[in-house]
Amino acid sequence: MRRSGSQEAEPLIIDRAAAAEIPSAAAIRDWAREKRVFISSAAGCACVADEIVRPLALLLIVDALVGSGRAARVTDFSLGASVRGERQLRLSWESPRRYTGDPPKVRTIAGTVKLS
Repeated sequence: MRRSGSQEAEPLIIDRAAAAEIPSAAAIRDWAREKRVFISSAAGCACVADEIVRPLALLLIVDALVGSGRAARVTDFSLGASVRGERQLRLSWESPRRYTGDPPKVRTIAGTVKLS
């Protein structure tokens, strides 16, 4: 394949191994801790209504997990109502497939989060 100016194009190399790496539990905890700060700052703002917190949190989580390639898709998300400043969170996602025939692995985390 030739480009304009008679220069030969270099082959494009795509490294799929890096995208297929499954993060450790510690990496997921660190990521959640890091994102919780951002979500809490957005949710704790007086200008964000309570009914906006759930879709906003879902958008940020999906963008972080799926956008970074750490998840193929988010399968379940539940963020409960605020009770004394704490909310129940349940999140499930499918990890990316390494090979075509692999069945998807569903990962789930659940617990209490404090958005302040």
